[in-house]
Amino acid sequence: MASGGPPSLVELANFAKENSPYYRDLYANLEIDEKTPWHSVPAVQHSSYWTSNKDENNAVRTSKLVDGILFKTEARQATRNSSRYLRSNSNRQQCN
Repeated sequence: MASGGPPSLVELANFAKENSPYYRDLYANLEIDEKTPWHSVPAVQHSSYWTSNKDENNAVRTSKLVDGILFKTEARQATRNSSRYLRSNSNRQQCN
């Protein structure tokens, strides 16, 4: 992604599609260019996201978790949710 400013929608979508099986499937039929409005990007479905966001064989993450913090939530549901944050970005960027 470009340095110096926030990434564009094109950069974010392409990065996600290239590095995450979950987003590759979610955005499979999505054509994105500089004129694509944000609202045309499909919303993440809660159940499919958490089904794909497992400790083992995680399909959501865009990179391997090497050094960071793991947060898990115990919801009222039967499943546990987890989010991983890089140590250097723990206040800014979620890495699932």
